[in-house]
Amino acid sequence: MHQLKSNEEYQSIINIGVSYVCENNPKLALEYFEFAQMIIPSSLTFDIIKVKCNILICKYLLNKQTIVYIREELLNLCSEAEELPDPWIKLLCIYNLYILRHDGISDLNSLQDSYPGDINLYGLIIKHQNIENFMLGISPHWRY
Repeated sequence: MHQLKSNEEYQSIINIGVSYVCENNPKLALEYFEFAQMIIPSSLTFDIIKVKCNILICKYLLNKQTIVYIREELLNLCSEAEELPDPWIKLLCIYNLYILRHDGISDLNSLQDSYPGDINLYGLIIKHQNIENFMLGISPHWRY
């Protein structure tokens, strides 16, 4: 992608980062997500919010930030997502906020029921022994 000078290079980098989270390597995933964040065109707010959410999850898993900080940043991302026409990006932020609230699991069912589509269409819910059931934003483009 880099050799092609594609402005979509960040999408494959996001998916590589997601694969590292799946392999229980959030440190390497964080490196990929932070690199993707640097090269995402500034006009692509949806993708910027998505990768910021992934970064926050990795920082939480690595104990690089407090849970209070992560929650505040996810709330900020929810506010940014309010202005976007696609409801999924806000769902991504809210879902992960619920995961961080250990009493929020019951809220997930109502969140899933109230969403107008399949919540798994653009995200991946990580179910791993050492990782809570966070939802990561992925690139849905088949070629990546």
